[in-house]
Amino acid sequence: MPTIEAIPPAIRRAACAFHEAGHIVVGWHYRRAITHAWLRPPQGVSGETCFEPYRRGFQLDRAGDLRRAEIEITILSAGQCGEMVYWNGAEGLKWYPGELRSHGDDLDQMQPFIALLQPDGLRVFLAVLAKSTLSLAAVVLLGATTPFSEVLRALSRFRVPPLLVTVLALLYRYLSVLVEEMGRMQRARRSRTFSRSRWITWRSSATVVGQLFLRTTTRAERIYAAMCARGWRT
Repeated sequence: MPTIEAIPPAIRRAACAFHEAGHIVVGWHYRRAITHAWLRPPQGVSGETCFEPYRRGFQLDRAGDLRRAEIEITILSAGQCGEMVYWNGAEGLKWYPGELRSHGDDLDQMQPFIALLQPDGLRVFLAVLAKSTLSLAAVVLLGATTPFSEVLRALSRFRVPPLLVTVLALLYRYLSVLVEEMGRMQRARRSRTFSRSRWITWRSSATVVGQLFLRTTTRAERIYAAMCARGWRT
């Protein structure tokens, strides 16, 4: 059987399309509203399908919530089924890698719903909630007490790829610059807009976002050229 790296991108893209189609078809069957579905560029060998979030959480003592958990597991499992339909067809059969490793996030998303359906699902759910809360608190505490330069230095000591450390440093440095520039653009737009129509507001916001993206791209190219001129190499 070929390895996943040996499979042509077109074949992997088609398998991914079948995977996301499985989510969509079963989601429609259960009347779940889809917010967006896409294949990630540039090659489209992975994708994402998102549904409208529920307005309230899941509780173990509600039969309706247990039914919702079963539906979510079914929708997530349908992606694997859809992909297997493609791998067992005439075009994909000769390229079947023997195992599906490209959509492990589906299995991760199933875990909270599976925990609710288990006899000790409440305990498992609370454990996951406690771990998530502690992890978030640790990140907040680290960010509030440690300078970002020290965080980058620690990442370098832990042998994080230097390119990733550089990207994080540049992101931290220029994020405030981009926020300030967006604020200036919004103030300039508001000073030239006299209508309070919601449509005009949304249109103006879209224009600001588009212009900010173009300016950000141009600024990034200038910064990269300046860094290369000073001897920086990837």
